[in-house]
Amino acid sequence: MNTFKWNCVTSTDPKLFQSPFRAGIRLDAYQLEPLRKALQLPRVNPFIADDVGLRKPIEAGLIAQEMLLRKKVSRIYLSCYSSMLLQWKEELESRFGLTFEILDKDYMKQVRRELGFGVNPWSTQTRFLVSHRLLINEA
Repeated sequence: MNTFKWNCVTSTDPKLFQSPFRAGIRLDAYQLEPLRKALQLPRVNPFIADDVGLRKPIEAGLIAQEMLLRKKVSRIYLSCYSSMLLQWKEELESRFGLTFEILDKDYMKQVRRELGFGVNPWSTQTRFLVSHRLLINEA
C-alpha cells in the first residue's frame, strides 16, 4: 500500500523524483537540476549544454525516465553529436533500461526499403537518438 501511495504522490508532485532511485547510477547534485527544471515546464523540451564530461546522457536519461514513469510522454527524441550516438545508446540502456533507436541515414534507408518511401521514419519508433548534424541537413 505504501508503494502505491508513494507512486501516486511522486507522479503529481514535481519536487519528488522517481528516476534517480530506479537508475543504476551514482548521482551528483548538479545532475538533478535539469530534471527539476524539466518538471516545472509545461512542455518538456530542455536543452542540456553542460561542459564536457558532466554526463549529459545521465541528465537526459533521468528526465526521460521520469517523464515515462509519470506517463507525461509517449515519444522521446534525444539529440547529440554523431560521434556520441553509440555511447548515449549504451548508457541509456545499461543505466536506465531505456532502449533507443539511432535515427541516421542508414536507418532511413532501411525504413524506406522495408516500408516504402511514403512512411515517415519518425513514426516508426517511439524513442530516437539523432545526431545534431542530421537535424541540420536534409536526409
